[in-house]
Amino acid sequence: MQITPILVADCNEILKQRKSTKRYQLSDRLDVKKSKEMFLLIQSWYNPKNNVEKAIRSWNGGVNYSVKHTQRYYEKVMKILRKQ
Repeated sequence: MQITPILVADCNEILKQRKSTKRYQLSDRLDVKKSKEMFLLIQSWYNPKNNVEKAIRSWNGGVNYSVKHTQRYYEKVMKILRKQ
C-alpha cells in the first residue's frame, strides 16, 4: 500500500492525540493488516466523511493534494473501481 515513513509518523501522532498507547513501527509498513489499519486511521482523521475522491487523491498526493497533480492517479483508480 506504499506506506511511507512520514505516514507512519503521522499515524503515531494521531494515536498520541487520541490518547492511545498504540504506536506503529516502520517495519509495520510491510504488514498488510497493519498497512490497512494505518490507511483507515489516516482516513478517519483527514477524511471523516469517507469521501472517495478525497481518499484517492490524498492517498496519492498527501493531505494537501493538488487536483491537477493527482488527476491521472484518480482516473486510474476510478477506472478500476468501475470495473468491479
